[in-house]
Amino acid sequence: MIAPRGDQELVERARLLAIQNPGRIALLPSSDAADATDDRRARAAADAILLGDDHDQAGRAAGLALLYGTLPIAPDTGANRDYLVDLDQRSGTGHAVLYVHATPFEIESAVRRAIGARADGDAWTTLVSSLFASAPRWAQTATAVDEIAAQYA
Repeated sequence: MIAPRGDQELVERARLLAIQNPGRIALLPSSDAADATDDRRARAAADAILLGDDHDQAGRAAGLALLYGTLPIAPDTGANRDYLVDLDQRSGTGHAVLYVHATPFEIESAVRRAIGARADGDAWTTLVSSLFASAPRWAQTATAVDEIAAQYA
């Protein structure tokens, strides 16, 4: 899955890849409210999602991916750098594939790392469980906000 956000030249390249590889690569639908159900279904069905928005300061897209057990492939900037841990297959740690520069070579390398992780069925099953577990939960966020507000009350 590829989110159609960020550098439009890369989005167009991804669109061509999706046309050339139906059933293997897909662009998420637009973010219109009417497409919200399709967006959730696509995220739930995907093994990984390529995120290209390097200005995502809240990590919302990666957090949604984790919530659906989908491996985020994301730029190593902003909230992604703060909250995501890069996948290390040897140690079995991490819950995202991070790339530093949004160049075709680095993005392809990140996608290949995700494909390599998916190739090991047992490790993949464990990884998906950890993706679900590491997803941010609204209840935790609400509790944290309440605690911060209480400090200033």
